[in-house]
Amino acid sequence: METQVDELAEEAAAAVRRGDDKALHTLFSRDINNLDELVWPMLTRVNELLESASMSKITCSTYSTLLQLASLRGKPKELVYAYLESCEAFQSSVVVCGTVPLLASALAKIPENERSLEVVCNTLDSHIRSCPWTRDDYVIADDDANDLTRDPVIKLHEKTQATTDLLHLVTTVVEEFAVPMTNISNDTMSKEAMSEMMTRLAHYPLLYTLDEHVMPTIVSALSNVHPTLTKLLFRDFAKENTIFAVSTIIEDPLNMSKTSESLWMPGLGAVLYAVLYDGCCVQAMPSVHTPQFQFISLLPTLHSLFIRCSHKVVALKTTRLLEYLLNRIGAGDVDETALESALIKETIAFLCWGMQFSDLLTVRQSSARLLPVLCSKFTIKGQYYLLQHTLSTQTSPEILSYVYTLVKDFVHHMWSSPMAETYQNYALNLMEKIFCPPEGEGGQLIGDLNKISSALNLARYLVNRDKRRTAAQTRDMMRYIKDYIKPVGKCLRSELNGLEERLKTLNEGSFELSEMSVDVGSETINCGIDVEKEATLGAINKVHLVLHVYDCLADSLAL
Repeated sequence: METQVDELAEEAAAAVRRGDDKALHTLFSRDINNLDELVWPMLTRVNELLESASMSKITCSTYSTLLQLASLRGKPKELVYAYLESCEAFQSSVVVCGTVPLLASALAKIPENERSLEVVCNTLDSHIRSCPWTRDDYVIADDDANDLTRDPVIKLHEKTQATTDLLHLVTTVVEEFAVPMTNISNDTMSKEAMSEMMTRLAHYPLLYTLDEHVMPTIVSALSNVHPTLTKLLFRDFAKENTIFAVSTIIEDPLNMSKTSESLWMPGLGAVLYAVLYDGCCVQAMPSVHTPQFQFISLLPTLHSLFIRCSHKVVALKTTRLLEYLLNRIGAGDVDETALESALIKETIAFLCWGMQFSDLLTVRQSSARLLPVLCSKFTIKGQYYLLQHTLSTQTSPEILSYVYTLVKDFVHHMWSSPMAETYQNYALNLMEKIFCPPEGEGGQLIGDLNKISSALNLARYLVNRDKRRTAAQTRDMMRYIKDYIKPVGKCLRSELNGLEERLKTLNEGSFELSEMSVDVGSETINCGIDVEKEATLGAINKVHLVLHVYDCLADSLAL
């Protein structure tokens, strides 16, 4: 028998090398005894005889023909293992694409409890993840005029060949394997295996693309396994989810241990985006929960996207999904007890990250728009805690400047409320964090001018709102403001004097040109005197503007 297997394998391997499909048909049309028992060992031997390095497209196509002919004579269970060996032996997407429908056909002939679906799914998923494709092969950018996506300010750069090949492979796996197998999966283990495979594909690579062709098929297949997607998407991961801080953004989404979080959560995030934002199979996700409960329950899934937001597509999808969920919640509908979850704070951290560091203007704008929206969904007490947390954790002058404007809106809303007296201490506690006198008499304030300007504008609003300053809480607030603006005024004037002295020196030509330089990487580039003058003059004008606000405030306080 071993000799017979070797002879058949050598003949088949030779035909594959020549790309001779006709010779393969002739081989399998012979009347060979016990051929059904020889197919698996023969294919194994063929794999040994063929070298993957020499497999051209023609050779791969002919090899796929060999597998198809073998499917007509082999035993289903043995064929499954033979096909898996072929996928692992050659690591060729052409071979895998040809093998996928054969795998589905062979598995369908095997009793459900003997299918080894998990092994098959892992093999296919491993091949997809080993393809020569990285997230950098799929690039989007801001654009004011484009018809490629539903968002008018996003454009897709030209797809690389690696992207095209990978998406073709994923499409084949989903349509030729995942869909047929979900249609015939009835027991719990089979459904779990197929659900896991499809959510892993939704994670990688589909989470990192804006492809709208494969995800609807995956969502539809998942709805066949789970009559209501609600149960799948609201799956309880409390015991198995690992919380990563947004401050430690994961640059490589595959460089993670195979925890349940890495297998399920990002994929569920992609499915959630397809259902809620793209509207795929919405009927399979009935609205059985209130919008606020839905938002809180889906925070673990959203968090799995937060930590991958260094990729532009993920950041874009996350802000879109977050905006959809928040817009369905009424103002003040979320109780402050929801803040016991660390994931709310991680949501704040994501939005602050998006405002500062995202490469997409669309994401930066969306993040800035969503931060006050998120705060408004909580009760007044909840809004206070969120603002206090943000003021305590954020250090960027630009972010703090923006948050100060939110504090002003919050104080205005709170004091306009019938419950103003109940919440009067909230404003004082926030003022204590905002009106912190700068250290020293002077120094470098240019980087903090936006923050100082916003703080002074907030102080002007508070002073002008109640000029009589008779209320106890208002008098206490004035104490914070006065203790703040006195040293700030000294610092601003000291900064202005230093800048004006520098400009005078530049005009007199006292600076050596060689002293004006900028380090760019490993190179040092000399700047001209004119550039330095322009920068100094711009800083002077900025300080003058802030001083104007300060002088108006000082006049109001009669300082």
